[in-house]
Amino acid sequence: MILVPPKRVRRLSASVEASNGTSIIHLNLDLDLDLDLNLEFDLELALDLDLDLDLDLALDLELDLDLELALDLELELELDLDLVLDLNLELHLALDLELDLDLDLDLDLVLDLNLDLDLDLDLVLDLNLDLDLDFCSMAHKIQGH
Repeated sequence: MILVPPKRVRRLSASVEASNGTSIIHLNLDLDLDLDLNLEFDLELALDLDLDLDLDLALDLELDLDLELALDLELELELDLDLVLDLNLELHLALDLELDLDLDLDLDLVLDLNLDLDLDLDLVLDLNLDLDLDFCSMAHKIQGH
């Protein structure tokens, strides 16, 4: 467990000037921080990543983020996660998707969903699907089918 007592930092200023040939670096910080942190970490991660992603994202969130990412990643994930999530999400999504999928799925799903969704979606889908599904839901098992 990491405990950080409440701290108040007023106007921490630093100036660094370094000369390397024709390069000069200036660093000026003016911080006003009010910290009251109580952090507890119990983390066990086993990640084997091989990522191949090519993303160009432009996000306008309540956080006011404007991101443009260009990633060439190759991803292979094997995750064993125990998650307990208490989420209160308000999502405003505008999606423009073009998908060309070739899926071979063998699914045995038991779903207990309680969803309250307010979605405003603009979808443009170009789908080429080749599906081989073996689907067994809990509702069919209860009804004896």
